[in-house]
Amino acid sequence: MKNPLCVFKRSRAFTVVLIALGAVLFLGGILLVLLERSDRYTMFYGFLTGLGLCWLVIGCIRHWRIKRNPAIVLEEEIDQKDERHQAIRSRAGYYTFLLWFVLLFVSIIALVFLSYKTASLVLCGVLVLMAVTFLLFYALLQKRM
Repeated sequence: MKNPLCVFKRSRAFTVVLIALGAVLFLGGILLVLLERSDRYTMFYGFLTGLGLCWLVIGCIRHWRIKRNPAIVLEEEIDQKDERHQAIRSRAGYYTFLLWFVLLFVSIIALVFLSYKTASLVLCGVLVLMAVTFLLFYALLQKRM
């Protein structure tokens, strides 16, 4: 069995990195918006600011949860390694893949009817890529397990 303290340190380090990256992206995005007057990259800077703020808030909440109850980290590790939870995550991932596949297919049909040929071809490529990667990962995992 692994030392629980080691898991705690890794989780804590991840939280600190998440908070630091979030703060850098958030403040960097705000500074870039204030310093650059052109509208050329405003959307990108807004994206950076929003992503940084999300990471900062998630990191702070995670840090607060770990500070409040350090046993949470050990419980999360046990839940991740539990066979029942692994089976549930696997099935949820499979159903999510099927849902995305159907949604992409319906989107392609709608784009074809609306005469957006380029967009429908791009989505066809994404659909084929999804199917091929699914089959490759399925074959790889079947051999490994």
